[in-house]
Amino acid sequence: KLSQCDAVFHVRRADVTLHGSAMRRYHAIEEYVNASGLTSHQQKPNVFLLTDDQNAIDEAEVLFPDINWIYLDRKRHKGSSGGWENQIPSDSPADEVIAILATFQLVKKCDMLVFSTSGFARYLKYEMGFLKRKTSRAFINLDEGVKRVYDRSNSLLSKHVSRSRAEILEGNTNPAKHSGSLAV
Repeated sequence: KLSQCDAVFHVRRADVTLHGSAMRRYHAIEEYVNASGLTSHQQKPNVFLLTDDQNAIDEAEVLFPDINWIYLDRKRHKGSSGGWENQIPSDSPADEVIAILATFQLVKKCDMLVFSTSGFARYLKYEMGFLKRKTSRAFINLDEGVKRVYDRSNSLLSKHVSRSRAEILEGNTNPAKHSGSLAV
């Protein structure tokens, strides 16, 4: 049961590498953590991690063990393994719809949204009360101020960051264990 959530991170990964010559900008988990400012003033913050990529969960847990990572326990792709054709990693459209509907309810318990531009993030903002004038929630778009959200040069960044994170994950013999997953 999610009773209190300091932030929700919407981490786009699988489709980042599938845009061909105009690749979407890749954001490392570290960028989300730094933008949120949570670790600098809070002990073991609760962060609801929304992602289509299992690698992002592994990266978060290994690199930031002082954060209580909360995520839906469901099948995910690793990197771009699903391609454009396979948008449903579980092979169960019903399970995917349940996960999305549960997400829309759970984000309402979070104080902050850190995201990159997408229609899904726009709807998360709506569910979190973005349109209400007196909301105290923070909304941080990592793409804001970035000149080249879609650009050929992003392919180099994506490959570089992916490789360095993979090396860190492979080198960790005792990965952090967290009980923050939610079964759906």
